[in-house]
Amino acid sequence: MPISLKESTAIAAMSDVIYDFLPGSGSVRWKGHVTFGSVAAACDVGNYWPAGSKLPAIIALLRQTLQYRRDRFESLILEIVRSGIVYRKKQGKPITENEIKLLNGHILDVGFKFPSLWDPEFLASLRQGSTARAEQHVEQELREQTLRASARDTRSMQLCALKEELIAIHRMADRSAAVLHLRRS
Repeated sequence: MPISLKESTAIAAMSDVIYDFLPGSGSVRWKGHVTFGSVAAACDVGNYWPAGSKLPAIIALLRQTLQYRRDRFESLILEIVRSGIVYRKKQGKPITENEIKLLNGHILDVGFKFPSLWDPEFLASLRQGSTARAEQHVEQELREQTLRASARDTRSMQLCALKEELIAIHRMADRSAAVLHLRRS
C-alpha cells in the first residue's frame, strides 16, 4: 500500500531530525563503524538503503520501510536513536530531549507511538547528561540509605526500651502490680 502525502511529509521532516544521528557512509575497513546502512541491515531492511546522497537515502530508507516492512519501522527508528546516542556523544554533540520530542511528533504523524521514546526517564537522561544523572542517582541512594539507617536506629531504640521495660516488669515482686503495669502499657 503506498504511503499517504501526510506520511511522506512526516518522513521528510523525520529525516531532517535524524540526519545528524549517524553518518551515511564509512570505510568498509573500519571495524564496528555504525552508519544508517549498517543499522538498516541489522534491522533487516538493509535493501532499502540506497547508495548516494545521505538525505535522499534516509528518506528512501524510511519511506520504503514504512511502505513495505511496516513491522520493522519501530525497530529501525529505535536502533537509529540507540546508535545515534553513542555516535553523537563521541562527536561531543549528544542527542537532545528536544530532538527526540520532535521525532516523536513526526512518528505520530505516520501513525506510530514508540513508548521507549516517550519514557520520562529516557527524556530526562537526555536533558541532564550522563554525569549529572549518575550523580543525582548516587545522591538519592545515599539519602535513602540514611533514611533506612535512621529507621533501623529508631526501631532498635524502641526495642531496647521495650526490653528494659519488660525486664523491669519481670523483676517486680508484686505480680498483680506487674500485670496492671502491662495492661497500662
